Amino acid sequence: MTEAGVYATEPQMTVEVANVRDLPPHDEWPEWYAYVGRPAPRCGLKGSALANPFKVGQWPTRFPMSWTLTLEDTVYWYRVWLHTAPQGMKMFEMEGLRRKLKKHGRLTLVCWCETWDGTGEAPGKCHAEVLREALLKRPLPAPTYPAGDEG
Repeated sequence: MTEAGVYATEPQMTVEVANVRDLPPHDEWPEWYAYVGRPAPRCGLKGSALANPFKVGQWPTRFPMSWTLTLEDTVYWYRVWLHTAPQGMKMFEMEGLRRKLKKHGRLTLVCWCETWDGTGEAPGKCHAEVLREALLKRPLPAPTYPAGDEG
């Protein structure tokens, strides 16, 4: 890791994570910014195929489970989902992000996750951090199951 929250793939290539609340309106973003969150029509942001389908405090209704998700759970299940769910638009969008990174030499993944503060002190607390790992082709750690659920 280089400066706060930035990984370098080559000397001139970096991937950052930014919170949409800290940025100007999306129509003023540089070309190397990519929104990876859920739809936000009030802000004019279309949803990304890479948005985290898992929300803190609830469990997706298509999966009948009896617990609610913590922040750590949402990142864990996102990592599983990213690498195991049917690929389709996810991989198409990942390839678009890779092309954007190659073209500009940098990429900023933008989302709404409140835990990302840009300091790099809380890596892995945001689905965009999982995307950053995947984009940089870093080995992803094997997911560990929540206590009591051995898969």
